[in-house]
Amino acid sequence: MFFTGLSGAAPAWAYSTLLKHVASFGYVVIGPWAIVYNPADSYKAEWVQPLLDWSAEHLAPGMQPELNPELELDFSQLHFGSHSSGGHVAVEFLKRGCSDVKSLTLLSPVDGLDPFGLVPIYCITPGEMLNFRTPTLIVAGGLDTKPGLGFGPACAPVELGSDRFYNAMAGPTLILNTTQFGHADLLDELEAGANEVIKFCKADPDSDKYSYRVELGGQLVSFLTYVNEGRCDLWDYMSGVETSGTGVLLEHQWKGGAEATCGSPGCQWTEPDL
Repeated sequence: MFFTGLSGAAPAWAYSTLLKHVASFGYVVIGPWAIVYNPADSYKAEWVQPLLDWSAEHLAPGMQPELNPELELDFSQLHFGSHSSGGHVAVEFLKRGCSDVKSLTLLSPVDGLDPFGLVPIYCITPGEMLNFRTPTLIVAGGLDTKPGLGFGPACAPVELGSDRFYNAMAGPTLILNTTQFGHADLLDELEAGANEVIKFCKADPDSDKYSYRVELGGQLVSFLTYVNEGRCDLWDYMSGVETSGTGVLLEHQWKGGAEATCGSPGCQWTEPDL
């Protein structure tokens, strides 16, 4: 399940290069999005479970003629992915319970309803750990915290971005900082190019965004394969001992025994204090 940016308003097809790469390794990727909605309601994540229930019913074998009739989805083997403020939605849902979720991926996550921090709707309280533990991969864009136009808020302000999520994770967590790339560079070529023109999020026009998407796709699949399938040799790649050859520069940091989560998918949840 992939939660898109703008708290679910960004169309999932704008991530098709990345998500098709994941799907090519045998995963079924569901990317919900809606342009017309109440962002405050979206952040509460109360709609996620009904959507999972709907997917289980309507994506069952034979329900969708255009899909492989032999396709069977196992919703007891569920992995969450997200981009930008979609990470807020994913984390908010996991705070309510996470028994079927086996791992979490946060791509340039952002907490809060708006980049100015004017509306105090957050999934994380700084200084407090989240009440769930699951293998987690966070990818931070090195330009995430820089304003697109040189002034105003960044697409992922320092106080609301990747470090905020990394610090709050109670379980095994690996964070990668892609030093040359920005918040929207993982999008497909057309959408990433449009961002460069309007300068909504900071981007380096000289960076190789195709190689970035290749690198990011490889990191996602490696993480899922390492955790879910027990390919322990992939840790050297994820920790930076071995490079992929894409030329994308990465900085690596991890905690909580992330190096020991090979073949150990799952989520542990604790009832939150009231």
